[in-house]
Amino acid sequence: MADSLAPVLQSTALNQPRAYLSGLPHEEMVKLQARLPNLVDVREEAGKAMEKLKEPPPTNVSGYNQDGEYLGILHPAIAYHFTFPKLTLFSYFCCEEDVPDDLQAICLWVLKQRLWALKEGPDEQLNRSMSAQINLPQEAVPIFDACLKLEEKLNPTNKDPFLRNPQVLIHSQRYFSHFFPNRRAYTDFGAALARTKSRNTEAKPILERVINDIDKVTSNDAKVISIQAKLYLTRVLRRMGELEEAKKQSVHGNRISFVLPLITSRVSETYLIKWFKKNPNKVGAAALEEWFLTENEDDPVFEGLGGMNWLRNRKMTWKSVDRSARACYYCGVREGPTQKMLRCGKCEHIFYCSRECQSKDYPFHK
Repeated sequence: MADSLAPVLQSTALNQPRAYLSGLPHEEMVKLQARLPNLVDVREEAGKAMEKLKEPPPTNVSGYNQDGEYLGILHPAIAYHFTFPKLTLFSYFCCEEDVPDDLQAICLWVLKQRLWALKEGPDEQLNRSMSAQINLPQEAVPIFDACLKLEEKLNPTNKDPFLRNPQVLIHSQRYFSHFFPNRRAYTDFGAALARTKSRNTEAKPILERVINDIDKVTSNDAKVISIQAKLYLTRVLRRMGELEEAKKQSVHGNRISFVLPLITSRVSETYLIKWFKKNPNKVGAAALEEWFLTENEDDPVFEGLGGMNWLRNRKMTWKSVDRSARACYYCGVREGPTQKMLRCGKCEHIFYCSRECQSKDYPFHK
């Protein structure tokens, strides 16, 4: 009799552990509590995990994200995450004091797998927490934070996280090779902080830094990174009650603060609406869903675009096609946030990023 009642007693609310995550406000903790897996289900997965430990780590598990994109062969630690989702969620979010004695060892193993994944797992397999379908930015924050700290250990001489990210190789049309820092991890960290809606003061300087220094980046996705940062910064400023005042300062030229007017003159919601309308397909569908469908509050930018109707029916414009194809014929740099292309006045078909590049290419182009 006692054995048959055990699962029922274990699943009652009185016996459910508390959810906890450092820095999370009470209202978010309440939501997290509702998502904490039932102990009966956790114990069931724990038993399966214990059996798995007797076998070698999986090396042939394939995976797909929520958008149907193939992630390839999963890192073993990430494969465990897919295999035991409830145990993983419980291990990460359960209050340490409330973890039952019989689950402590396996929960510790799960957390070690998480660290292993952070150190070795590919970015595209680690970023699932930010997708529109999962939408767990509070879980993604420590992932990005750990990635940045790991990069700091790998490159201790560079103290600036914005300039320290791994570099990517870009080939120009003239077969020169250029290395440009990849700012994605730093920007995504700011976006994740902004999406928690409770860490605005931490997100603000990161997003401001991206916007102020994005002109130093000449990689192909610089404009998209800039727009992402501007979109999340408008939301952060609005939640902090600074957006309207900042707009007034920008309009009247009152530079009481040097940084804020400089930033907000380029991050107005009106500007973002115009940009998305002119470039409806510059950002991929999965990214747009992540940026807009995860915002549970009223979003003036999304509403100004037309909401779901725009997201589902946006069409490519000739101007957006033309802009996306513009690149310097000499060095290969593409048109970016502050880098406008100059059209050759003679042939009117090719572009240059500067008069200097045009002069260097003149002997070949004439």
